[in-house]
Amino acid sequence: MKLGKQKLATFLGVLVVLTYTPGVRGADAEIPFKQLSFESNGKRIPIDLYEPAGDGAHPTILLLYGAGGLVFDGSRMRVAAQRFVRAGYTVYLLHYFNQTRTLAAPPWTMRKNFATWLQTVRESIGWIERQQGSSTPIGIYGFSLGGFLALAVASDNPEVGAVVEQAGGIADEKSQPIGHMPSLLLVHGGRDRWVPFKEYAEPLEVALQEHGIKFETRFFPLEGHKFKPAALEDARAHAINFFRRNLHDGHRYTQRAAEKPR
Repeated sequence: MKLGKQKLATFLGVLVVLTYTPGVRGADAEIPFKQLSFESNGKRIPIDLYEPAGDGAHPTILLLYGAGGLVFDGSRMRVAAQRFVRAGYTVYLLHYFNQTRTLAAPPWTMRKNFATWLQTVRESIGWIERQQGSSTPIGIYGFSLGGFLALAVASDNPEVGAVVEQAGGIADEKSQPIGHMPSLLLVHGGRDRWVPFKEYAEPLEVALQEHGIKFETRFFPLEGHKFKPAALEDARAHAINFFRRNLHDGHRYTQRAAEKPR
């Protein structure tokens, strides 16, 4: 289908509005990123690298956006990257939707492609380790669909040292059994209509308690799926503090995983 000049201009205008990131300006915009890539399942997957100032090793955090992809979630994820970098972390933002040429994912697309995206996330972690020449466990911050992927990839995975999932969960423990987990921070809004609190946050708490997994919660009763600015800043501050206290404990998780009874 061909678009006339007027329709094309309108389409491009909408695209600019959707991809414009007004939250990343001023002091935040001073931290640039490098776009790198790696191969996964025969495709080149972009991954943005944000690095803190100063020499020496820095803990690493992998960011996973939600079903909106970079088109709708990009602005907030890039601001989150800025916050983590300023706190002293090396940050990678993974474009995992590129594996399936997805811009935004409705429910049926999520069900169809979840396993494919999960494999891409796993491969990104191995790639990050090779890039850094280190096997030190990394942290993962996942929003919505990214939170579901973060929990799934962390299960029985000593390469992951800590996870913050916001508005995520486990869709079905029968198909995605909970294994050994690193420390977890669960961040949810009580008025979330996309990932309802009673359907996901509460059952996740119960499942983690039953498995004896260490976790913390930061719940916002009045917030929905996407938090208002003040609550979002609160959640980011808690995430930074959580990673500071827990990410270095990855070696303990490795030992627990090795001691798992057969």
